[in-house]
Amino acid sequence: MAHGPALAPVELARAREFLNELSVVPDAAAAVEASATAMHDVTKGGVLGAACEMAVASGVGVDVDAALVPIRSETRAICSALGLDPLRLISSGALLVAVPAGSNAVAKIRGRGAEATVIGRFVEQGFFLIEEGRRRTITPTRDDEMWHVLA
Repeated sequence: MAHGPALAPVELARAREFLNELSVVPDAAAAVEASATAMHDVTKGGVLGAACEMAVASGVGVDVDAALVPIRSETRAICSALGLDPLRLISSGALLVAVPAGSNAVAKIRGRGAEATVIGRFVEQGFFLIEEGRRRTITPTRDDEMWHVLA
């Protein structure tokens, strides 16, 4: 099943440390103080799955810009080695937060010590991924990339 180069032992060791970062409680507390209107932990289906679920629950669509999604080098290496899409991979420990447009929520969340960045926006309808300047429709999926490895 391997697709990319083998991972170095140091990469695997750093990836194992991700288990210590699974709680989103501190990030959620920071988001509440930053006027969050909705939150979703990024588990099954990864960032794209969670973004689509948030959009469906809110009766809107979503644009996600792949270039803006922070993906750790270890995650990229593992996904490359296994032929997986990191945007559709379980990402426990990450939290999607919806905030009012124009708010300074990212700065407020960072001010509380949490990492934060804008990765997209909610739109009137549809599910879209922006990659290399091209906007394409995506289909929400119930599957997680991890199932491809476990199958």
